Amino acid sequence: MRKAFLILILFQATVFTYAQQSGATSKSPEILDAKTFQAKLAKRPGAILLDVRTAVEVEAGVIPGAIVIDYNAPNFSTKIETLDKSKPYFVYCKGGSRSKRAVEQMSKAGFKELYALKDGFDDWINLGLPRAAPND
Repeated sequence: MRKAFLILILFQATVFTYAQQSGATSKSPEILDAKTFQAKLAKRPGAILLDVRTAVEVEAGVIPGAIVIDYNAPNFSTKIETLDKSKPYFVYCKGGSRSKRAVEQMSKAGFKELYALKDGFDDWINLGLPRAAPND
C-alpha cells in the first residue's frame, strides 16, 4: 500500500511538472535584424509596432505606424499592462538594448508573441528603410 502511494505521488508530480512546462503558450522573444524585422512585420496584419525610445530620440523619426512608450519612463510597466497581450508586438529602440529588455519584460508580463529589432532604429535608418515624422 505504501509503495502504491509513493508511486501515485511521483506520478502526480511528474504530470504537474509536464503540465506547467507544456501549458506555457508564450514563446521566447525573437531578436531580428532589420530586414527580417521589416519582412515579418509586413506579413503580420494586426501586429503592433512599439517604439520604446525617449521623446528626444523619437524626434529623429519613427518607423511608420509605431506607437511610442518610453522604456525609461517610470510608468512603462503600467502602460504595457494596458496593451492587448494576445497580439504580436514588434519592438524597437535606438540601438537594440532597450528593446531586448522591453520584450523580456513583456514576455514575463504574459505577452504571447514578441520580436525585437536587433540593432535598433539606427540600423533601420542606415539600411535606408522607411521612416516617418513623429505623430504621422
